[in-house]
Amino acid sequence: MNFAVIGSDPDLLQLVEAIRASSAHRVTSICAVDSAIAAAAPGANAVEEWEDLLAAPEVDAILIGGGPEDLRAEQLRRIAQSDTPALV
Repeated sequence: MNFAVIGSDPDLLQLVEAIRASSAHRVTSICAVDSAIAAAAPGANAVEEWEDLLAAPEVDAILIGGGPEDLRAEQLRRIAQSDTPALV
């Protein structure tokens, strides 16, 4: 499964590292992450706008961690409407 990652919550770093250790999964896109998460996802496409992840054919699911709660609610609403699985 190919994941996109939004946010810089410290818990995301452990998830990204676990995905990277798996031969079955990978992080294909990142948005609004810190340098540690970016370093743990070499080769991931960095996007400026999280909405771009909704149309990315290489994204099967989106991990969300951190960021303002009001934005997170909007992200979840829009992701649900796109039928892309989200993990928060």
